[in-house]
Amino acid sequence: MKYLQGRKNFDLRIRESEIPVPTHNDTLVRILACGICGTDLHFLRNNEAYTPLGHEISAIVVAVGESVTKISVGDMVVVEDCTFCGSCIHCKNGESHLCRNMTTLNGQSGMGEYLLVHENNLVSCRNLTKEQATLVEPAAVAWTACMEARIRDDRPLVIWGLGPLALMCVALGRYFHAKEIFCVTRKKDSRRGRKRTEIAYELGASRIFDADELRGKEDLWDEACSVIVSSPPSTVPDAVRLAGYGSVIVPFGIALDRSAKAEIDMDDLILHKKRILPVLTEPARFFPKCISLIEKGIIPAEKLLTHQIRLTDTKQFRDVYTKDEAVIKGIIINE
Repeated sequence: MKYLQGRKNFDLRIRESEIPVPTHNDTLVRILACGICGTDLHFLRNNEAYTPLGHEISAIVVAVGESVTKISVGDMVVVEDCTFCGSCIHCKNGESHLCRNMTTLNGQSGMGEYLLVHENNLVSCRNLTKEQATLVEPAAVAWTACMEARIRDDRPLVIWGLGPLALMCVALGRYFHAKEIFCVTRKKDSRRGRKRTEIAYELGASRIFDADELRGKEDLWDEACSVIVSSPPSTVPDAVRLAGYGSVIVPFGIALDRSAKAEIDMDDLILHKKRILPVLTEPARFFPKCISLIEKGIIPAEKLLTHQIRLTDTKQFRDVYTKDEAVIKGIIINE
């Protein structure tokens, strides 16, 4: 079977190995499509060693171990890359988001032909296309961020960044009837920036600011806001500074390098009753909810999925993300 690994400078390699055989509670799935995540792009810009790629996976079950009872051969599924165990003290106390005894992909690439995964990692999604199903995992990230941000109809929602996750948050902001939806971004005049700006307005954004326009400004939003920071950690100080009295700031953009360090004005945070609530969506949760959101068009896949790339076409993969393409979300397709 073929699968992709990559390292810095978008050095992509197609590897091959034997197709595994499932036993016990494991299943073998044939991957249909896999989304390209910002984390994958970070690996391809920064990692020295070859790294497995892909965790936003739609698949079909092709074989099951002898103890599998929750899933059947032929089922269309979306794969949870990290699944809570259900038996640790945190899971038993209703805090599954704190589980550290997760079932994972065990270092396999979701950008490949097959995966061996525990049946607990699979969620049926028979009413989605293989392309739509790749959005379930990132949609769950956006949903979690929006829930933590306490979106309300009497306060604005401010979203930093205009990547796929940010755009899903725009769509969910409209779903939650946010008073207004403001976005903050950079490079609005690039092909990519123009495309994302266009879609943000279509999804319900009220106004889109260029981050450079906000330099030197204070308390741009003087009322309490729900603030989601999908952009890099370096933008968090500005997001906190510009947020109004009593705002909730939810960052989930990561850097995995020294740029992850950010200096926060604690006096501003404390005296203006602002709260920072970071989000890490491991283990996976809310997949069934997000399947429903995509089925209903609340998260509109047709507006977000802009590029399909064959598994073996490493040149197209590289070009889409190293040139100024009008890309929102690219997915790897197995033919």
